[in-house]
Amino acid sequence: MHTTLALINGLVRTMDPARGEAQAVACAGPRIAAVGGVQNALDSRTRILDLGGRTVVPGFIDAHAHLAMLGERALALDLSTARSFDEMVERAAVSPPREGWIIGHGWDLRGALTHDRLSARTPDAAVWLLRKDAHSGLANARALALAGIDEHTPDPPGGRIARDALGRPTGMLFEAAMDLIDRRAPRADLIACLEAGQAAALRSGVTCVHDACVDAALAAAYRRASLRLRVYGMYWDRDQESLAGFARETEPEQGERFTLRAIKLFVDGSLGSGTAWMLDGRGVGRLTARKIREVARSKWQVCCHAIGTRANREVVEAYAGLPEGARARVEHAQHVDPDDIPGFRGLIASMQPSHGIADREMIETLLTDRERRGSYAFEVLARAGARVVFGSDAPVERIDPRWTFDCAVRQGVEPHDALRAMTADAAYAGFMEEEIGMIRPGLRADLAVLEDDWVGHRRASRVLMTIVDGEVAWVDPDWTSIGTEE
Repeated sequence: MHTTLALINGLVRTMDPARGEAQAVACAGPRIAAVGGVQNALDSRTRILDLGGRTVVPGFIDAHAHLAMLGERALALDLSTARSFDEMVERAAVSPPREGWIIGHGWDLRGALTHDRLSARTPDAAVWLLRKDAHSGLANARALALAGIDEHTPDPPGGRIARDALGRPTGMLFEAAMDLIDRRAPRADLIACLEAGQAAALRSGVTCVHDACVDAALAAAYRRASLRLRVYGMYWDRDQESLAGFARETEPEQGERFTLRAIKLFVDGSLGSGTAWMLDGRGVGRLTARKIREVARSKWQVCCHAIGTRANREVVEAYAGLPEGARARVEHAQHVDPDDIPGFRGLIASMQPSHGIADREMIETLLTDRERRGSYAFEVLARAGARVVFGSDAPVERIDPRWTFDCAVRQGVEPHDALRAMTADAAYAGFMEEEIGMIRPGLRADLAVLEDDWVGHRRASRVLMTIVDGEVAWVDPDWTSIGTEE
């Protein structure tokens, strides 16, 4: 195939240890044809883009995000900027119901919330408002009634129903207890959500997303959707007990744009919702090492959500003895007891630097000195032999790789290491290193053009263009110099 696209006169950070940096890259259809000296690969049909000194990197791989949830928040009631409970209630009260429900996302308020004021303002609709981390939510009286939740409802395994002094539900539900509402609430149009989510990702230079919660309905939507980027899916089911059987009986699915070959397990909750499982017993434990092993020994990659020190210990114990080729993943690995750090050797620590910035106040106020020593220990885990990869956990935090990069550097990660964690190493975490993650002849032509060199300047700048399979998927409309052809 002839060279269809060439990007010249720039800085190309290939992330390929054998190549380092170059000045140009040429694409032949969906593949990279040449790196560095590309003149001999050009012909009269080649589209040539003069970068004018700008930087090209492999397309960003967000190693932990929720693409449909990202799109859903863009289309639904956004509570991320609500600064008080009263403001949150008023926004819900004026939001039009859909199928009798008002569903909101993204609030981040402190204190014990109760449904009384919310129920008084929304008597005719069921209301379900999820915290930003999606590990807890507030339901109004109508939603509680529809879900059959009252003072006689027991806490489900791995979940908690908050109650007042008389045992009556306050409206706050945590972890698996949220399923009682989720089963009743109408689900958004998944295709529309995926379209909105991938549009946001492409605007940010993201060409591949590791979707960390893909249930059967979402997997079906991915297969129907017109995907303009790549998705590496982690299969999940509310009934975690069913996942070992699923892993034994189901073959992983490999596709050009959608792959489903990992399984997601929740071992605990989140620090912000008070459900991170700590060694002193705080939080909510959802799975033990024995249950994790049942899935980890299958043909599927296993990805365990672990926030607290006890959760991370259970995961490390479950993974002990697995071959390194299993590429077992610890999703988040936020708070690791120092005694457990050596157990991360050979594991993938899929972490989110933006959480480290967002959680600083909670880390200082909620954790002990020993717990803080192992919090967001990016470099310590890497030195212990873990492969550290970065994601955003969008929509919990913004999907923008600039924010991920800057947060990592602010917390002591070297810029080149941060970029590698968002490209080459993230590709490895999804068994995709022979296809994406580096700029090397023969690999997929997934690229991002940056305003300047993030590594050299130790800070992020604008993403100007996103290329998937050698085709321009998005370009900054303000980049007026794009398209200068020779």
